Amino acid sequence: MKITATDADEPGNINSQIAYSIIDQQPPGDMFSISKDGIVRVKSSALDRETADQYTLTVKGQDLNGEPGGHSATRTVVINVQDVNDNLPTLEKVEYEGSIEENTEGVEVMRIRAEDLDLEASENWEAVFDIVRGNEAGYFSIKTDTATNEGILMLDKALDYEDHPILDLGLIVKNKVPLYDGLRGTSGPTYKTYWIKINVKNQPEGPSFDPKVKAIPVSEERSSVNINEVITRYTAIDGDTGKVAENVRYAKGSDPDNWFTIDPKTADIKLNKMPDRESPYLINGTYYAKVLCFTEDMPAKTATGTIAIQVEDFNDHCPTLTSQIQTLCIPDDAVIVNAKDEDFFPNGSPFTFEIIPEGTQGKWQVEHYNDTAAILRAKETLWPGLYE
Repeated sequence: MKITATDADEPGNINSQIAYSIIDQQPPGDMFSISKDGIVRVKSSALDRETADQYTLTVKGQDLNGEPGGHSATRTVVINVQDVNDNLPTLEKVEYEGSIEENTEGVEVMRIRAEDLDLEASENWEAVFDIVRGNEAGYFSIKTDTATNEGILMLDKALDYEDHPILDLGLIVKNKVPLYDGLRGTSGPTYKTYWIKINVKNQPEGPSFDPKVKAIPVSEERSSVNINEVITRYTAIDGDTGKVAENVRYAKGSDPDNWFTIDPKTADIKLNKMPDRESPYLINGTYYAKVLCFTEDMPAKTATGTIAIQVEDFNDHCPTLTSQIQTLCIPDDAVIVNAKDEDFFPNGSPFTFEIIPEGTQGKWQVEHYNDTAAILRAKETLWPGLYE
């Protein structure tokens, strides 16, 4: 900066030539210098806003170019030291420790205060936190409370105590703006890693079914099925012990055609009716139903499992013709005969067609058409009438 004074004497004369000097600085420290022509310069590289953010200089201006006998006057000059980001943020502690409940998410774990000597509430002071270790699965996130300069550590995804009883997170903290050029060096700043130990608290696990879908093969043949016998047992597993759950009860969740019963204590499943492969409630030969498990504590924990009763087809249906009457117009000599069977492969199609000689009028032969149809062709001239 440049200081300027005026002198009423004749311009260009030594009597009006003013020389400047600093006669006092507060706080002291010999931080500034001034040339005779009034240019104020920073004299010391030790100028630090964090030590003193304002200096008051007493500047004297003396005519006769500062020679003895000249007239002089003094004024004060106030210099404000602007802040730069010349301090890295630090944390209050080297290590932190916190705890969370398993199977919870969206909760605040802890707040971590950053300390920075730069100007408070400025971008040079505002901290940015980054988790650099231990969060590869993305369970946690951290954001800055700009009012307090605290890092708010959040649990974003639920943790399972059995998988992660303890987690160690590595945390670094830096500023919103880059470090001042004169301090960064050629390779950039090195940030200290702070460690956070997270203890996951175990909670009583609810029951679960394993497998989630239990396949139960049965036959629709009556001689091989007894509806009074247990066809399977579908018990739930305790999530903490991995053993069969205790102090629970079982019930049907859904059973669209009332096919089964389940023992509320043992989870034994019995058929309530004979299985039918041709039932409209089957999907690709399988009957699906839901089983529920309830714990006896309050509030009760529940689990849902699925049973898939796979009905093996039995040849309990005969193929039948789709139509008992066929119309033939002369001079045509053949008709297509179609058949159907309620059973499935291999007890259904393809069909074999034969003519029963007894009671058949006229001479006919059977020719293959496809898996469910045949061509019935006359072997002699047909006359109008009814042929059986």
